[in-house]
Amino acid sequence: MPIDSRFFTHPSDRAALKALKAIPGFHQFMKAFMSVWNEKLFRIENMSSNLKVTERKAKKYHDMLIPICEKLGIDVPELYLKFDDDANAYTYGDTKPIIVVTAGLLERFDDDLVATVLAHECGHIVCHHTLYLTIGRLILGGTILTANRFNLAGLITEPLEMAFAYWMRCSEFSADRAAIICDGNAKKMTELCMRFSGYDPRYCGEIEISDYLEQANEYYEMMKDSKVNKLMEFYQYRMIDHPLNVVRAFEADKWAKSGEAGHIFAYLENGDKADLDSFMLPAPDSSKKLAGQNYEEVKEMFEDSGFTNVRTYGGFSKEPLDKLKKEGAVLAVNVNGNSTFAEDAWFPVDAIISIYYKTENANLMPAPTAPAVAAQASVQPVQQVQTAEPVETAVPVQESPAPQPAITQPVVQDVSNQPQSANAGNLYISYSTADPRVQMVTRIVSTGTKSVYVNGMTLSYMLQPGPQTIILKIGKINYRKDIMIQSYNAPVRIYASFNGKAQITVEQPPC
Repeated sequence: MPIDSRFFTHPSDRAALKALKAIPGFHQFMKAFMSVWNEKLFRIENMSSNLKVTERKAKKYHDMLIPICEKLGIDVPELYLKFDDDANAYTYGDTKPIIVVTAGLLERFDDDLVATVLAHECGHIVCHHTLYLTIGRLILGGTILTANRFNLAGLITEPLEMAFAYWMRCSEFSADRAAIICDGNAKKMTELCMRFSGYDPRYCGEIEISDYLEQANEYYEMMKDSKVNKLMEFYQYRMIDHPLNVVRAFEADKWAKSGEAGHIFAYLENGDKADLDSFMLPAPDSSKKLAGQNYEEVKEMFEDSGFTNVRTYGGFSKEPLDKLKKEGAVLAVNVNGNSTFAEDAWFPVDAIISIYYKTENANLMPAPTAPAVAAQASVQPVQQVQTAEPVETAVPVQESPAPQPAITQPVVQDVSNQPQSANAGNLYISYSTADPRVQMVTRIVSTGTKSVYVNGMTLSYMLQPGPQTIILKIGKINYRKDIMIQSYNAPVRIYASFNGKAQITVEQPPC
């Protein structure tokens, strides 16, 4: 069963691609390039000059590709062998990528390492690198004649060259991970780095991979705390299109031993989707930096990062600063109930991403699918009903009853599609409103967790047993609710609604 590239794309690959697209002149260059370029040029070059690998020609290399492509979920690309003494392999194209392997590589590397090289090149295909790699090689390779022929040279600036080079280096880390997935470990990938560093068993004898990794760790320690060393490294290698060999080995070994890789290995071995449901991905940026950006671009950023449950809600805001924002500007981003996350925060791949943006049309605010509030009629009889009494301000943390030690990062999960009898959490909060402009903001005092609710939204929380204080802000009024969490199997349910005035119902299980 194939694995999606979003589960192994290197974070620096995503960040570098974002930076590349932000370079002034990038989009103008891409528009001009795509208007004159045709990937058939590379097919003509390879069909006319190189040996095409098929089931009847160089069959063993064709057979190597089949299981790799099946594991990565891609069509088998055309593979060509090129007469060149340099040990090299590369991928060109866009809609129909082509892999080229040189005779020098086949001569120097054993077949098992050739398979790793092919997996690496297929990694570029599954990660959708091939078009930008093609353009980057044309730029960095000095193919200015082609650019001049089509009047593109004036669009190629030094910042654009450097940005392409940097992204190309970062993209190699993602392709290396694809090879690690196909091999099941990083040993062959590390040996490839050794070979490209000059190791040849015919002349050097046997060298342990652990010894090479020790060198890689030594380099890492030398660079990590020295800004001067980092600056010299960047200046010296700013225009190369591949990362340094020991850096690749270090990154490959570190990732192969990580929990992320473990999830993927378990999924490929057992076929259990649960191994990927718990997969963690980094947020594309902090909630503070995302605010104010166009909501469609922010939605694309989360989806490109690999998140599968991204929702957008249009609405009004009476905050003075929000009134200055443009139509479609993001007002807030909420991830699993967390609306104040940092740029290095990580969340589950199926986390609920709620993007709230400014609009003058209230009809643009949709409700989440299958709202849990519609099922209120099926719940058990209410044991305790509290009339909502407004308070002027939210209750500060120190005024709440002293709870037992709190979970610093409570588990928050969407229960919109779960039956009311489910016990996924020990606190449920649901919200419905006849006016989509009126949102609810909840704060769990003991943990500081803030969540923004729109019509039909339900979230569950895991809290420590004991007294807990919940602040619910509907419109401009704050309501305080003190509840008692008895156990993880006896959830408290809070149903809040607004239809001209707020109504809050608390279903507290009997003692």
